[in-house]
Amino acid sequence: MSDEHYELFLSFFDEEDDFHATMTDEQWKMMFGAQCTWDATFAHNALQVLEKHPEPEAVRVVLVGSGHVTYDLGIQRQLAN
Repeated sequence: MSDEHYELFLSFFDEEDDFHATMTDEQWKMMFGAQCTWDATFAHNALQVLEKHPEPEAVRVVLVGSGHVTYDLGIQRQLAN
């Protein structure tokens, strides 16, 4: 787990939101773990497509939310590992 990524993840949520304000540290970490699982899944599937279609003229598009790519802490970090 990247401390930078976890801090960024937490910053996406409003502390005054009724639902998120009641979450425990354990719940936040579990939700962050789910986010990282999504990142790893996106990275794995994108890599599979790149390996299946290595042609330089091929166009690849991955649609994800900003939380999965901001500061290269999500999907890119998973691809680098």
